[in-house]
Amino acid sequence: LGSLPSCTHVHHAICSPRTRSLSSMDELFLTLVKLRLNLMHNDLACRFRICDSTVSRIFHRWLGVLHDKLKFLLVWPSQDTIRENMPLIIKQLYPRCRCIIDCSEIFIETPSCFRVRAQTYSNYKKHNTVKFLIAITPCGTISFISDCWGGRVSDKVLTQVSGILDLLQPGDTVLADRGFTIDEDIILHGAKLEIPAFTRGKK
Repeated sequence: LGSLPSCTHVHHAICSPRTRSLSSMDELFLTLVKLRLNLMHNDLACRFRICDSTVSRIFHRWLGVLHDKLKFLLVWPSQDTIRENMPLIIKQLYPRCRCIIDCSEIFIETPSCFRVRAQTYSNYKKHNTVKFLIAITPCGTISFISDCWGGRVSDKVLTQVSGILDLLQPGDTVLADRGFTIDEDIILHGAKLEIPAFTRGKK
C-alpha cells in the first residue's frame, strides 16, 4: 500500500474518472484495503486510477466472493473439541464453557430514511450503527456470527433471535458480561449462563 500514490499528493487530472480494468489480484487487494483501512471510495478510485462507481462495484462483488469462499472457516465445534483445546485457566474456572458471547457495533452513515435512522441509532454509541452477536470458543476462535441488526436492538433480543441458543446443548456454559440478561433463555436449552466477576475499582 505504501507504493500507491496518496490522493493528497496526486494531481487532480490523475484522479479524474477513466476507463480501466483491474486484474483479479488488484481487485482483491482493493477490497482488502477497504476492509482493513476503510478508505473512502474516491480515495481508492484515485489510488487505483479508476472511477468511484467502479470501486463500489468491485468492493461489493468481492464481498460476495469472500463470503462464499471463507464461510467454511466459521465452525461450531463439538463439546469434545472444545474441551480438548480449552486453555488451562478456563478449564479450571469454567470446565463446561462452550462459548463466550458479546455484541459488537459498526458505525454506519446516517440513513436518509427517518424510520431506518431510528432503528439504527445506538444510545450506547450515540451514533447510527449495525449490531451483531459474536461468539468465540474458549481458545479464541470465532464460532458464531449473527445477522446484522439495527444498533437500537438490545443485546438480549439480539441473542434471542440470532439462532445461537439452538446450538447449545445440555451441560454447556456460556460466558457473557452483565448486559446479557438471558439466564432464563439459556436455562430452557439445558445450559448455564456465567457472568465473571468484574474487578473494576479493586486491587
